[in-house]
Amino acid sequence: MARPEGALDCPKCKAEKREGFLVERAGASGKFLACSQGREACGFLSDVPKNAKQRKAMLQIKCPSCEGAMRLRLPKEKGKNAFLSCVRFPECRGARWFDEQGALEEPRPAPVTGPPCAQCGTPTLKRGPASSGSYFWSCPRWRSDGTGCNSKPVWINEAQA
Repeated sequence: MARPEGALDCPKCKAEKREGFLVERAGASGKFLACSQGREACGFLSDVPKNAKQRKAMLQIKCPSCEGAMRLRLPKEKGKNAFLSCVRFPECRGARWFDEQGALEEPRPAPVTGPPCAQCGTPTLKRGPASSGSYFWSCPRWRSDGTGCNSKPVWINEAQA
């Protein structure tokens, strides 16, 4: 496929030193951007940026967790903000959010990880404080609807301020 004039470089291909560029496509849920290299070679997909700030951020910002490429995600509901999500989701959950003015917020600090989950072996995350003021380790795969890991939290003895 010949590269159209003004086509944006594919962030994932650029990071992996390939020559892909982004092509606008139409799908059942609206327009989106896809890499010209195809699903097998690259697989990059993103929502179409609404403005220059979103376009610039998608092309230049690296994942705060793994340094990989980021894709733009626009909210489906009113009142929600657009964000950049790591292309390696769900293995990497790196994200950066846009505020109400459209500026990119600072990256959130990485969560503190602890001992492996007794049931599934995934590193636990430090949560809290609970109403008692105590913190606890819990499995990141736990879900309130019961679909994920159902291990019990491990309480950290001392309350932390």
